[in-house]
Amino acid sequence: MSDSRDLQQYEQDSNGALSVVISIVFTVLAAFFLVLRMITRYGIVRNIGPEDWLVIVALVTSVALTACIGLEVHYGQGHHIDTISSDNIIRILQVSLTQCVSS
Repeated sequence: MSDSRDLQQYEQDSNGALSVVISIVFTVLAAFFLVLRMITRYGIVRNIGPEDWLVIVALVTSVALTACIGLEVHYGQGHHIDTISSDNIIRILQVSLTQCVSS
């Protein structure tokens, strides 16, 4: 009896939601500080340099990474490998490859 309950708990255990939340929180924080930086650079200094544009590109790639993490979790990332179908494992690997290529 307890074995079936342990098996259900095993199938339900996932750290995927936590990874999505952490990724979203840090991306929002980065966007907030980028907005503050751009207000300072444009409003006070009146000079937006190439490094500012690179920071914007970095934020865009961070948003793309967060979206990829969300897709991976949707397909089962964070669950035990035994509980993920082979089709979803392939999709997770495809999204991971996209992450590597885009960053």
